[in-house]
Amino acid sequence: MRITKFVCLMLVALFASGCEPIMSLHPLFLEKDFVFDARLVGDWHDRDGKPCCRFEKSADGYTLFFLNKNGEPVNKYQAHLANLRGLLFLDILLKEAMPQDLFERSFPLFLVPAHTFYQIRFEGESFGYRFLDDEWIESMRKQKKLKLPCVQVDDLTVLTAPTDKLQKFVLKNLETKDAFSPFEEGRLHRPTPSPQ
Repeated sequence: MRITKFVCLMLVALFASGCEPIMSLHPLFLEKDFVFDARLVGDWHDRDGKPCCRFEKSADGYTLFFLNKNGEPVNKYQAHLANLRGLLFLDILLKEAMPQDLFERSFPLFLVPAHTFYQIRFEGESFGYRFLDDEWIESMRKQKKLKLPCVQVDDLTVLTAPTDKLQKFVLKNLETKDAFSPFEEGRLHRPTPSPQ
């Protein structure tokens, strides 16, 4: 399996919905856009109540872990929360996707860091998310309507636009039909406390 597809599938496992988030060589944020929100820190479960992910505070944002069915961390990501025109976006970058010793010996030789990003909104003890849809991007590219630099990597379209152009494109298309997955399909919840 190609590494890029592997990374995409891992992200779909985290933020599961019908389509896949688009990948970008550049982040969606600049340093001036950084924000920290303590509400993101902690464990999150999917809509079926299964462990999904854990956010921990780090020096420059968050460390994000996938959780297996026992709630144990299995993959490590770097995550940043950005405020763009009053809206929150989460930018995620893979750091480790296998045991540390094997990762250090081989995986970085084949890994081109790629970002995925999600608009998020907190609602009580949950947060909804949506992402720029890969199928919409691919459709726009095929119609020669995509006004954003990109490259084709096998069957994946990868955005190559610099951060400033990426931000403008994302903000411009927030309400464009089919450009983003719906918030209703993406939601993570705080774990339900066990009865004492």
